[in-house]
Amino acid sequence: GGRRVPGLENDRGHAGLGVFLSKENISLLIDAAHPFAEELHRNVSETADILQIPVIRYERIYPRIENNEGIVWCDNYEDAVRQIKKEEVYIILALTGVNSISKLKALWMESRCYFRILDRESSRESARNQGFPEEYLRYYHTGEDERLLMQQIRPEAVILKESGASGGFSEKLKAAQELGIRIFVIKRPPLHPNF
Repeated sequence: GGRRVPGLENDRGHAGLGVFLSKENISLLIDAAHPFAEELHRNVSETADILQIPVIRYERIYPRIENNEGIVWCDNYEDAVRQIKKEEVYIILALTGVNSISKLKALWMESRCYFRILDRESSRESARNQGFPEEYLRYYHTGEDERLLMQQIRPEAVILKESGASGGFSEKLKAAQELGIRIFVIKRPPLHPNF
């Protein structure tokens, strides 16, 4: 059986992971979660620290940005909201995923904001649960030219997450730049201090 570790029993954020790791006698963790899965990264790091288990963090490849034209870099979602409001942008296309809808609520309550999400029922349900109007949802289709949706909506600005090569960041950025659309990029969260 696994070891009992003081400090985990009463810590709700780490308890499930800590119990599992102890029960299964895990001696190494590999954290390959999405770069914006901040709570998961924090739980992995802190639980591993408590249990004294080494962690390998697998990071995506982040391409160098050759052309910074039209890009406003934002430290987080709150900063993006602040900077977009300051620019008085009213037609927005968010390519930040369904989990960002509530984080950008201050924008879509005051302007016409479209969110492109995955074309699946769980994503539609998540958008509904966050109170987002369904008529402003657009769906991602694999292999679709990024410019197509931008040309249909004609947004004044797009919001992107710095999601790396596998997140299609470069393609989204290039499409918006080619169409002369203002771009607000939410920087990837910094690594937890333990990494």
